[in-house]
Amino acid sequence: MLVRFIKDFLLGMRSLYEAVVMIFEHWLWLYFLLPILFSVAIYFGGESMFHQLKNINIQTELQNIEFKANFTDIRFEGFPTDSDEMKILVIALKMIVVVISLKLSKYIILILMAPVITILSARTEYLLTGNKYPFSISQFSHDLYRGINFAIRNMFRQLVIIVMWYLLTLLFPVMDKFTFPFVFCVGSYYYGSSMIDYTNERRRLSLEESVRFIRKNAGLAMSIGMMFSTLFFIAYIGIIFAPVIGIIAATYAMHQKVDLSKNEYAEKTDVQEKKESKKEYEDDEWG
Repeated sequence: MLVRFIKDFLLGMRSLYEAVVMIFEHWLWLYFLLPILFSVAIYFGGESMFHQLKNINIQTELQNIEFKANFTDIRFEGFPTDSDEMKILVIALKMIVVVISLKLSKYIILILMAPVITILSARTEYLLTGNKYPFSISQFSHDLYRGINFAIRNMFRQLVIIVMWYLLTLLFPVMDKFTFPFVFCVGSYYYGSSMIDYTNERRRLSLEESVRFIRKNAGLAMSIGMMFSTLFFIAYIGIIFAPVIGIIAATYAMHQKVDLSKNEYAEKTDVQEKKESKKEYEDDEWG
């Protein structure tokens, strides 16, 4: 199992290089033009909201509430507005705000860019295999809904795991030293799985089947997600490049993993036929 994890992880890393090559070879950099506008808007808007939330003085806001005047039937005499418990509450609430703000930003981008990611994933598969999928509004809407639904599902699961980890660090402070690598790895796995699912949907895997496939190939999901997360450390640029490079790398890696040219749900095109004819010719000892 460890050997598979390492092999899949290395495949994901190699897919980053292949994704960059494909972007320049096939002019896929044009896909940066559409998301660049609202990606920047999302970043600045989200950053502004994040700083506003982070700087809220929760203790002052709570003290300014006239509990007795507004809620005559409820008694708040014992409310710990000046106690050590309140300080702990303030720290905990700020921590939750910071964590949720940071984690939501990446998922907001994945959700809002879902239409572009859906098209780009299919386009990448076509360039790799010649696979073509008939376009229809209903199918596109279904793919879009599934991508958004999968991202939201991953977002909540990731948040639950992270909150549980922080609670454990309160009980075992020594674990706090490993908080960043743990949170980074968990986030990477779920970001990568969101991108891999776009290909699994075209393979007509159900949500449960896709989840089982991703768990079986956790190394691939984690390496794709790590690339995605790492690019976000590059201010103003990573937010534009990460989703595009990530989905191309995920599609390339999936082709190497399962050979997408054999997908029975895809239409066979001239590109695919030429590739197969060339392969048969090369395999022929008289070719």
